[in-house]
Amino acid sequence: MEPTDPTEPTVEPTVDPSEEPTRDPIGEPTETEQAEEESVQESTTAEDPSDEPQSPKKDQDLANTGSPRCLC
Repeated sequence: MEPTDPTEPTVEPTVDPSEEPTRDPIGEPTETEQAEEESVQESTTAEDPSDEPQSPKKDQDLANTGSPRCLC
């Protein structure tokens, strides 16, 4: 697999972070796992048409802040 962007690192982790063994001996989900679950729930609720108009507006607001960051 060739890197599409030369600025990106060529070595990428082949194991998904959610598949890695947790370091928590109690077996409770770590903060990253909880964040991933929340992001999955947000992506499923994003199908709600009321959320769709907000997304472009949020991008527009970020563009108007004058921030030098790339809005890729």
